[in-house]
Amino acid sequence: MHACEKGFSREQVPGFSHERKRIPYEPRRRAFTLFEILLVIVILALLAMVTIPMFSGSYDAEHMPESSKRIRSLLSMARASAMNDALRYRVTFERDGTLSVSRQKDAISAPHEYVSVAQAWAELDYVLPSAWIEKVRVLPHGPPPLNVEDDLVEFKADENEPLELAAYETEPFVDFQPDGSSLSARWILRDARGLGLQMTLDGRLGRVAIAEVDAIPKDDAAAPKRLTDAERKERAAGRSGSQ
Repeated sequence: MHACEKGFSREQVPGFSHERKRIPYEPRRRAFTLFEILLVIVILALLAMVTIPMFSGSYDAEHMPESSKRIRSLLSMARASAMNDALRYRVTFERDGTLSVSRQKDAISAPHEYVSVAQAWAELDYVLPSAWIEKVRVLPHGPPPLNVEDDLVEFKADENEPLELAAYETEPFVDFQPDGSSLSARWILRDARGLGLQMTLDGRLGRVAIAEVDAIPKDDAAAPKRLTDAERKERAAGRSGSQ
C-alpha cells in the first residue's frame, strides 16, 4: 500500500523530497584536432630519430665484450666435453670471423674424421653481429712469458703476432685433447667502432687472457660477410672429408 494511503504525508515519508536532484553540469571535452595529432606524430618521429641511434650504438658497443665472454665460455665447454667424452673437440676460426665446433667421430675407427656437435651450446652465436675475429695465430710453444719449461725456445718479436684470416690456406683451429690440453692460440676480436681485444688461450691450462689493443679507424673496420647456415655446413663437410 502506498505511504499516503496509510495516512502519512509526503513530508513524513523518509527520504522523500519535493526538490529534484540536480545533475552537475560537466562541460563537453574538446577533441584533438587533426593538426594536433599530426604535430604529436612529428615530435615522436623526431625523438625516435635521435634516441634510436643512441640506443643502437650502445647496443652495438656491448657486442665485443659480450662476444669475448661467450668465446671464453665456448672454449671451456669444448675443453670440458673433450675430457668428458674422451674425444678431441675442435674449435675452428672461420673466415667470416666466427667460430665453429666439431668433434672426433670415433677416437679409434675414425680419429681424423670430425663431425658437427649436435648440442645446443655448440650452435649458439658466440660472436655477435657487430663483432668478428680479425686475426689469429696458433702458438705451438705456448704464449710467452708463460712458456718457461724450455729455455732453448726463443720467440721472435713478430712470431706471436696474429695474422689475417685471409692469409691462411685452410682455417686455423685448436684441438682440445681428452686430457684437457690443447695448443695455445692468440686472436684479435674487432668491432664496428674499430676497437679491439686481444684474446690469448694458454692451452696447457685452458685459461684465456684478454687485453685491449690499439683501435683502428672506424672506416677501416669492415666486418667480413657472415656465412649462412647452409654454407657453414657445406664447408664443415668439406673439411671433414679432407682430414
